[in-house]
Amino acid sequence: MVGFSLLILCFLSCASILYFDRSLISTLNNLFNNLLKYLSSFKTIFYWFGPILPKFQNNLRIKKSPTLKPRKHTKQNDETYAEIKLLDKSDQIDARAPNQKQLKARAIEIERHLLDFGIKVRVVAIRPGPIVTRFELQPEAGMKASKITSLSKDLARSLSVTSVRVVEVIPGKSVVGLEIPNTKREIVRLGEVLESRSYLQSSSALSVALGKDIAGHPVIVDLARMPHLLVAGTTGSGKSVGLNTMILSLVSKTSPEDLRMIMIDPKMLELAVYDGIPHLLTPVVTDMKDAANALRWCVMEMERRYQLMAKAGVRNIANYNAKLVSQKKQMNLLDDVAEKTLPYIVVIADEYADLMMVVGKKIEQLIARIAQKARAAGIHLVLATQRPSVDVVTGLIKANIPTRI
Repeated sequence: MVGFSLLILCFLSCASILYFDRSLISTLNNLFNNLLKYLSSFKTIFYWFGPILPKFQNNLRIKKSPTLKPRKHTKQNDETYAEIKLLDKSDQIDARAPNQKQLKARAIEIERHLLDFGIKVRVVAIRPGPIVTRFELQPEAGMKASKITSLSKDLARSLSVTSVRVVEVIPGKSVVGLEIPNTKREIVRLGEVLESRSYLQSSSALSVALGKDIAGHPVIVDLARMPHLLVAGTTGSGKSVGLNTMILSLVSKTSPEDLRMIMIDPKMLELAVYDGIPHLLTPVVTDMKDAANALRWCVMEMERRYQLMAKAGVRNIANYNAKLVSQKKQMNLLDDVAEKTLPYIVVIADEYADLMMVVGKKIEQLIARIAQKARAAGIHLVLATQRPSVDVVTGLIKANIPTRI
């Protein structure tokens, strides 16, 4: 009886000690684990007490604090370029494009109708395009091109077409151009333009595909040389299609390390499909107040970049990045130690008129500063609007955006 009382007293004293000093639990847990390892070496004892011991071990085990698992490195995280092969391409010649027999018949018809008006010409070349076909005319000696221009309406009536455009001077050639609209328009596929040699071999990080010219050749321009772009047109004229073409051509060629974008979409529909791409600095901006903050950040980033370029002794972002790359190679610096190159920043604003109506003067001042100074800092604007009137696109902004579509 006395021994049982002492056992209970020892148990209560141990329980009170463990209650006030919980650090002993880990010590007892380690001691118990060592005891289990020692007992496991004896097969006979483990045979009798093995099923019972794990229950005591589970009661004394201390739970570890949860830890965050590192993000798995998957192939999708590495895919930073848009795949051109996903775009539609016409493998065969478009059925709506005129064939050679039709073009030759049209050339003979042009020569005959001009001869009826007393003008003798010879068609020396035919340049079919997606919308119009250009016929290059070689007039006889002493014939003025202005005579052909004066007969444009009569020639359109004779050829049974809506209009005829006369190009009196073609650079590098001694011929006169006669542009006649095609009977059916050809669909220009973006996949064909992005797989063209002029796009794939362009060295600029801001290569923008606009489509095809009159002769059917791909038109690739450099946004860094523009350096800002104003797109204007009525509803349904193709502004949004043009913006999507520019965005896809930019993200297909340049990685997020070299290009970052800010998209402003008041309609909340057109540019929302790009939300989540790695090139975005911020999610697609749909609130006009947030748009003012985004443009204000661009102005601050522009000033910061000018300070960095002044310290480095360079004049533009291309020379600054080239200098950092050369220093990294000469000093054999690691990626974590070397300074990061500055990416280009492209700000795309759809429905710029709505932006001006809601925010007003603040947006005008910010855009004017970016248009004036941000070219050398690698920040470029692409503005789209339905009406490029004076109250929307002021004279100060228009003077600093020379490229317009």
